[in-house]
Amino acid sequence: MRKEHLFFLIGSIALILFLLESLMISLASSYVSWADRNLIQLVQSGISASGIRLMLSMTQLGSPAAIALLSLLLVVFLISINKSGAALWFLATLLFGSIIVNPLLKQLFGRPRPAIHRILIESGFSYPSGHATAATLFFGLLIILSLRYARQRLIRIASVLVCGAAILMVMLSRVYLGVHYPSDVLAGLLTGTAIDCFSAGLSLRRSLHIRRYATSGNEVRKGKSAAETQDQCTSS
Repeated sequence: MRKEHLFFLIGSIALILFLLESLMISLASSYVSWADRNLIQLVQSGISASGIRLMLSMTQLGSPAAIALLSLLLVVFLISINKSGAALWFLATLLFGSIIVNPLLKQLFGRPRPAIHRILIESGFSYPSGHATAATLFFGLLIILSLRYARQRLIRIASVLVCGAAILMVMLSRVYLGVHYPSDVLAGLLTGTAIDCFSAGLSLRRSLHIRRYATSGNEVRKGKSAAETQDQCTSS
């Protein structure tokens, strides 16, 4: 299976799961309510002062300020290694998902935040989680960039593990701090994954078409050059 097809497959699975979850939430499914309630109780059962401090730190990884700063550093790095096209793709995908898609979905579903043991006070709608979406978008794109450009296998593996852990910690922190249902952060994960994968698939397909066009152009030029050479030999 070609890489772009794999990205499209993963993105499609994430999108389908998000649509199914959204349908269940729209229908006020008792299964979703039961799962959310029990998972919140499980996550918040071990609340402690040190745990709160840790989760307050972890949740900042998905905050607008942190994502903006990390994105700026990544873009500067990509430009410094002559990957300005990758930097543009990264920014376009991140901004599309975090500034356009997530706010639209929040307004569409209009789900209130949970009222169970709120440690952190935040306003706005709950579904899907903006922090989980932003973290998945940023760290997911970082994984894709590492898989595409990093030459050492160890770096690629470390990128997947570290970035995956960062996404999970942001998701966990939002539930731990009482500002999101587990289904909210799951929706953020699915939304970010779908956007990242579809964007990566389209980018790879575009690159493939450009290479094919360049190759065919070179072949045409070589053919013309050979024909001109043959004509000159015949004339002589």
